[in-house]
Amino acid sequence: MSFGTVHPDSDELYSELERISSLGLHGVKLHPDYQGHFMFEPCMQRIYEKCGELGLPVILHMGYDPISSMTFHAMPADLAEMAKKYPDCTFIGAHMGGMANWESVLYYIRDARNIYFDTAYCAEYMSDEMFMEMFRAYGEDRILFGSDLPWSDPHDEIRMIDRMPISDTAKEKIFYKNAAELLKIDI
Repeated sequence: MSFGTVHPDSDELYSELERISSLGLHGVKLHPDYQGHFMFEPCMQRIYEKCGELGLPVILHMGYDPISSMTFHAMPADLAEMAKKYPDCTFIGAHMGGMANWESVLYYIRDARNIYFDTAYCAEYMSDEMFMEMFRAYGEDRILFGSDLPWSDPHDEIRMIDRMPISDTAKEKIFYKNAAELLKIDI
């Protein structure tokens, strides 16, 4: 699976997004902290609008960044607001929607059916109890496996899912079936 990226300040933003789509890439990755924009700024919103038109999911780094002390530019309340404003855009909240802000994820993100979550870099920071609370809240169809390599060990991320008291069918969905369906990949 390949995702492209764009900088929100690019003068060629729309043509780059169209190029990402024409190349057959599966979506767009944004890291609001490193790109220096809050996820609700107009320059970011034009990305969501265009990605919605093109059918490109947008994955966003969400919440705390363990290797940076920067301001949090992408928080769960903002994700919920953008998902409502751009219902044609599919959002993937990395780090289960808000690294180390999972209570806020549970509070703000409830009914948005266009938000998915990935498990990237959660094994080290998320308790099993919190994972299960989020699993119960969002179900097996909206969680995607993610590793965040090289910052976390993919084996730890796999073990986290494997030890959860959920069905093998749910684990298969999280590990690969949900992503294949979302990204339209034949398996």
